[in-house]
Amino acid sequence: MDLLVDNTQGGWPRDADERRSGSERNRDNRWELELPADVDSVRVGRRFAAGALAEWSIRESVAADAIVIVSELLTNAVLHGAPPIALRLELTEGTLSIEVDDGDRTMPKPRRPEPNDPGGRGLLIVAALSRRWASCERRDGKTVWSSLAL
Repeated sequence: MDLLVDNTQGGWPRDADERRSGSERNRDNRWELELPADVDSVRVGRRFAAGALAEWSIRESVAADAIVIVSELLTNAVLHGAPPIALRLELTEGTLSIEVDDGDRTMPKPRRPEPNDPGGRGLLIVAALSRRWASCERRDGKTVWSSLAL
């Protein structure tokens, strides 16, 4: 059963469209959101992550990096992956972990875009902001994850 929980001040999600766009499960140190394979999921995922980071009182500079990583990983899942898509954030001692699952088993590969290429920089950005990042194959797709030092 998917639960939809309002776990942030100000009430996330803010409207019925956002409420239909995903389902979330939250524990004190782990927040998870299931999302459709839709470009609006990137915005919803950023807002969801911002709520978790605020709840955990994550330092502003780390939170800003985390939001960029969430955006890049979700964008890749929506554009290059397949449903189902899920976002997880987990807080452990000294580390913030961000994971995005999707239903495509094709592993992501960082590209070396030319200066005029309109895209291809997402994983380079994730690598630059993360302490570590990787991807792993699952039976029903893959997980791409990043960790940030707190």
